[in-house]
Order: sequence, then structure tokens, then C-alpha cells
Amino acid sequence: MDRGSLRAGMRCDAVILASPRWLDVAYHLGGDVVRTVIRDGRVFAAGT
Repeated sequence: MDRGSLRAGMRCDAVILASPRWLDVAYHLGGDVVRTVIRDGRVFAAGT
């Protein structure tokens, strides 16, 4: 199985937030709280 953990060589889908708390996503709907999107282990979109 290649899902369920973050380790070298494993597939990965992840969203890295530009916020210290995940709860900020709900408070900033429509805002830009996503810093980086990783899909299938590759960086798909990255902000600053």
C-alpha cells in the first residue's frame, strides 16, 4: 500500500497552509490561505 503515511518513496497528496492554524481556513473562505499543493508526490502549485 502506498498511502497513509509521509515517507520517502511514497505517494503524497497534501496541502500546506500559509497560516499557523488549520481553523483559519474556515475564517478566510475565498482568501488565499493555501501556500503549496502537492499531488501524487509532486508540487502542483506553490505560492509565496
